[in-house]
Amino acid sequence: MKAHIYQVDLRLDDKRICFMSYETVLREYEGHFPAEKYALVYSLETDEEDPESIFALLNLHRPADYTARSLSVSDVVEYEYDDGSRTAYFCDSVGFVRIPVFK
Repeated sequence: MKAHIYQVDLRLDDKRICFMSYETVLREYEGHFPAEKYALVYSLETDEEDPESIFALLNLHRPADYTARSLSVSDVVEYEYDDGSRTAYFCDSVGFVRIPVFK
């Protein structure tokens, strides 16, 4: 499967949601998750659905080709399976929150 990393596009961040909690993002957008404010910054192959391991990889064992900022609060890790289905996780203040299909 593939893991895709999305981060808030700072040029589109009109409500300053970058680095904000999931609850704050939903409050700012009246319950709507603003996927349109995000940009794909990295993709990689993985064998497991574990956003914590992606967090460790991108912050502690950064691949040479990863040029985005460190994975942090407000970022999204989306898993794309071979059958085309997807799951997504929001990096919250503590841990990850599973969110509806992201893009």
